[in-house]
Amino acid sequence: MTLRLVRVELTVSDLDHAERFYVDGLGFAVERRGVIDPAMARLLGADQVTAVTLRRGGQTLVLQAFQPSGARYPSGATSCDQIFQHFAVPVADMKAAYSRLQLVRPSPISPAPQLLPASSGGVVAFKFRDPDGHPVELIQFPDHHDDGIDHSAIVVMDVARSIDFYCDQLGFSVAARQINTGLEQDRLDGLASVSVDVVALEPERPTPHLELLGYRNPPVRPTIRLASRDIGATRVVLEGAELPSGSVRLGDGSRAGLIHDPDGHAIVLISHC
Repeated sequence: MTLRLVRVELTVSDLDHAERFYVDGLGFAVERRGVIDPAMARLLGADQVTAVTLRRGGQTLVLQAFQPSGARYPSGATSCDQIFQHFAVPVADMKAAYSRLQLVRPSPISPAPQLLPASSGGVVAFKFRDPDGHPVELIQFPDHHDDGIDHSAIVVMDVARSIDFYCDQLGFSVAARQINTGLEQDRLDGLASVSVDVVALEPERPTPHLELLGYRNPPVRPTIRLASRDIGATRVVLEGAELPSGSVRLGDGSRAGLIHDPDGHAIVLISHC
């Protein structure tokens, strides 16, 4: 049973550069910096991992640099690739947030912020990439709340299979489901003739949630599974009651395990029991 989504972790090539991007461009604050627990580093297949922990509102983003480092983010990746995993940052004022973001020179996926149809929630959204190629989304909701991180979204090959995995094995529940189409969705994703299933999955406690993105068109392009040290690797860290075999004990007394979903997206499970 998944209790909550604890944090999102990104593998980066340059901690200083990535930190400036998220602090200056997106309003995150540095909480701490240092080498992660050696047992966790070994679980992720590394000799050593240096991390910067960032906070925004009540949520956490961790930037991690691996030794040895891995492959760069795949060039030419698109929003419907199986590797695609973004996290969404809610903002109160899209115009002001977009203007601030331009100071750190993001690589746009969307040509500009898009007002999505009421059927999609009536939000304004903008997708872009950070200096390493990780996709990120600015999102303005009708109530203009701007706390933390709203969700992490992953592209999946088979929506039904992924729902079964996350609900049956990890204890999520389906909170909402819809199909997004139209010119605004095309522009948001930087694709043509988009039709995508969007499934919101909620953990037991109200925290950032997961979204499954199942592209009917263009079809999902498969990618190879990444190692944790590869720049394209993104991990969600979930707190739960059960851990897989091979879990390790960390210095704070908790235990951690690493699994992958059916599409190869990495999940770190932690338990404080």
